[in-house]
Amino acid sequence: TPSAISQRIKALEQRVGQVLVLREKPCVPTAAGVPLLRLASQPSLLESEALAELRGGSTDSPRIALAVNADSMATWFTDVFARLP
Repeated sequence: TPSAISQRIKALEQRVGQVLVLREKPCVPTAAGVPLLRLASQPSLLESEALAELRGGSTDSPRIALAVNADSMATWFTDVFARLP
């Protein structure tokens, strides 16, 4: 639940003695939270890598979430998205 997630983040912040998340909409990591966010994403990437090896080296790429404002989308990402399968 959202409450349980909030409690776990608060406990982690108390454990490390630093604020890890700015509670805005949307939530954003602080400088101290970025390394932990990176660490949290590693199991998913490692799982994708392991499954690819087990399948004989499948080249399936892991999915990523990307948020971009409309101006940046039109200016910078049009070419990138055109090259995606």
